[in-house]
Amino acid sequence: MATTADGSIWLAHYGGLEKVEPGGSHTIWTSTHPPSDQVTALVARKDGSLWFAIGDGAFHRHVSGTLE
Repeated sequence: MATTADGSIWLAHYGGLEKVEPGGSHTIWTSTHPPSDQVTALVARKDGSLWFAIGDGAFHRHVSGTLE
């Protein structure tokens, strides 16, 4: 679990990554080949971005509504 500067709460679980904010939650990442793409780590940065790692060693960044 991590919280970004905008107050959003991010939850990593076996099925993927969710963003929880006022008004509901949104699935950002869906794990299609567990455990190789299961979210294993979350880091919220002061700039509002969220970095996350998946089981195969890849890192991704979510910033301003875009997944990189």
